[in-house]
Amino acid sequence: MTGILDIIRKELLINLLSLRFIIGLVVVMLLIGLVGYVLTLDYASRRQAYIAAAEQHSRALEDAKVYSTIKVEMDIPPNPLSLLSRGSKDLPVTITVSPYHVPTILDASGSGATISLDGTGDLPVNPLLRVFSSIDVGFIVGMIMSLFCILLVFDSFSGEKEQGTLRVLLSAPVGRLQLLAGKYCGALLSAATPLTAGLLLLVILWNISGLVTLTPADWLGLACMYAASILYLACFLALGILISLFAEESVTGLVHQLLVWVVAGIVLPAGAGYVAEFLHPILPETELIREADENYGRAYSNVRYQQTEGSWNVAYTDYAGPESFLGITEKEALNRVEYNKIIFPMKFALAEEHFHIRDAVQRSLERREEARNSLDAISPVAAYGRIVRALAGSDIGSYRRTFAAARNYRESLMEYLRPKVATAAWVTRVLDQPELQPTKENMSYWNERAKKEGEDVFLKEWWNWSRVKPLDLSAMPRPNLEVPGLRERLGDALFPCALLMVLTAGFLVMAGWKLLRYPA
Repeated sequence: MTGILDIIRKELLINLLSLRFIIGLVVVMLLIGLVGYVLTLDYASRRQAYIAAAEQHSRALEDAKVYSTIKVEMDIPPNPLSLLSRGSKDLPVTITVSPYHVPTILDASGSGATISLDGTGDLPVNPLLRVFSSIDVGFIVGMIMSLFCILLVFDSFSGEKEQGTLRVLLSAPVGRLQLLAGKYCGALLSAATPLTAGLLLLVILWNISGLVTLTPADWLGLACMYAASILYLACFLALGILISLFAEESVTGLVHQLLVWVVAGIVLPAGAGYVAEFLHPILPETELIREADENYGRAYSNVRYQQTEGSWNVAYTDYAGPESFLGITEKEALNRVEYNKIIFPMKFALAEEHFHIRDAVQRSLERREEARNSLDAISPVAAYGRIVRALAGSDIGSYRRTFAAARNYRESLMEYLRPKVATAAWVTRVLDQPELQPTKENMSYWNERAKKEGEDVFLKEWWNWSRVKPLDLSAMPRPNLEVPGLRERLGDALFPCALLMVLTAGFLVMAGWKLLRYPA
């Protein structure tokens, strides 16, 4: 045990005093500090936007005048850990729930073909842009610190070979596996130093700014991210030591490790994305939606509506959405109810059909995601990216659960709204406020006023929605969007963590085998 500790101290001292370590430490801390500052301001902006949007949407819902126009906007609160990994930046921050719309992840874009379910957002033509979709702390650790690990260990054994000291070390009382363990642990402690310093700098920045408040669950998530980052660095160090053992010269080992870094960090993730796109084409969503709309249009036009009486001076109609009428008599309102019983269930059915089409497109994208994950499974960079996005709640898995919660809420909302279709209040409020009806008495009064004050008096003072009392929605299910908790996010990160552990163990086993076979 003493021999291993001596080797660890030696390797750690050599690394800490080396120019490459000092440069790496400075670069990592500067990058984390700069990116952390920018993302902290961005998070504060997103947080303020979320609070303002939530208040605005709450007021709009409380001001609803007829049931058909009820639309619930469910705002997704930003996760503080997204400061470390922005993840799927293209996805929406608000989920719309209404009788005419069933939310899906594809609401983020007009076309499902532009959405990527691997957490990197849009898939541009340039493969470099596909990989480097956003610069955050996860990117710095995943790309910059993995390069730093290469610079730490590229000559760990090849350098000893060149200097002729490896045979001397192998003939020492310290066993070969102890030598490997000492060099590996010393390199890992060296690599963990800038990572730890950078994250401490980030936490200090958060405390000084006062813009970020972490809950106990957030602190635990941050600790899990730190542990995952250490595991990732351990994997790259093990790979670097393995390559160094096979290389006869330090330069050769460096070139090979840089090549592996490019393949693992750029070629595999980008190439896997292209292959997955080829293997799993996206369904023609636009054509399917258009076909559904055409079928609905034919059915809609076959439903005849005969107006019996009354004037619809203030009306809003939507082919496949809400409708509202103000200038309408009681008799016409009741007549309209019978028509609503036919036409609005058709609108609801169209919304469900749109959802099933888009859900099928989403499932095809998920199959593409699964294919990509299988193709780049051997890339530590890809595995680490999935871990940090999962822990930060910025991956597609978290969004899937959030949208599923929104759809569950819509089901309860529809249970509340469907019976309202058979009431006049679904599209008008003239039964609650008879003074708004265009009866002979009312028309006579307002015609006299119009002669004196002008025709605008009708819309300004009589048929004006501001005169209508808001609906009593106390019995309506309240929107409560629960985002995935830390336990669920840890579950998403479990498999890529296990994959990193297997890769690390495999590299170390192969390195130990190579060292044991090295001639004394």
